[in-house]
Amino acid sequence: MGAAILHQSQAQGHKTDDLPRELIRNARSTPRTAFTASKHLSFPPSKISTFADIDQPNTGISDTAVSEPFLLFSPEAIQQMRAEAFSEEVLEHHYSPTSKTGGMIRGHCSGRAPFIYDAWASPELLKIVPDIAGVDLVPAMEYDIGHVNVSVPNDSADPSLETAAQDEVEDAEKI
Repeated sequence: MGAAILHQSQAQGHKTDDLPRELIRNARSTPRTAFTASKHLSFPPSKISTFADIDQPNTGISDTAVSEPFLLFSPEAIQQMRAEAFSEEVLEHHYSPTSKTGGMIRGHCSGRAPFIYDAWASPELLKIVPDIAGVDLVPAMEYDIGHVNVSVPNDSADPSLETAAQDEVEDAEKI
């Protein structure tokens, strides 16, 4: 009988139950800092190719065809963004699961994620992106600034991917 008695939130589940606990723990243990462009941006790509460079006609609005892959944000910036995106308040109010292995986080900037908002709104970043694209670009919808797609492996054999839902089942079985 004890295993059948679950807290109401456990019985209904929580929208973050399928996220790995380790992902959330690591994000929440990151000491917070303010965004600094010189420290947190990582630019430029090693090469930007034009349509002429790849022997293709330019029928678009920009001469840019493609850039080499590059890291836009420093590893420390990525940790800061994860800390904000996976904070309890952001997950509670802005996370929408879209599958068993992920979801999306949006609408959390600027109030609940100042680092992410400041990064995407910085004049330095607002210059970098158009320089790569070869055309003027600006954020069109503030609601989508800092949009995060969350995708996690669906591998129950990996203990680091233990989820809250699994934790609750194990706890209920102990009762």
